[in-house]
Amino acid sequence: MQGIKVNRGINKKATALLVVMALGVAGTIVLSGTLKWTSHNAMVINRNIAYQNAVLAAEAATEKALSTLITDFAKEGAGTVAGRMNEYKKRIPKPDEHPSVGPVQVQKRSWG
Repeated sequence: MQGIKVNRGINKKATALLVVMALGVAGTIVLSGTLKWTSHNAMVINRNIAYQNAVLAAEAATEKALSTLITDFAKEGAGTVAGRMNEYKKRIPKPDEHPSVGPVQVQKRSWG
């Protein structure tokens, strides 16, 4: 009985090709995971920056309204403050007062 002759040179080349292809697939999977992770982190950072800008705008609007309210109360009393409530609600920061505030969009909410 004679054995089948196998050409070892072709077998080694095929094995090398399979190893290279497997490493290429593994590298692509790692790269795609890294890119997805980086994209997600960038999105979270952008949301955090937008949130911080909104908080800063809210603080600026509150400080602007309160400073006027306190001055009116000290000079003219509680009756004047009660009469000017609508004016205090309209006191929002302007972009020329602080450049990081930008245009402020006020949303009306009903609480209750």
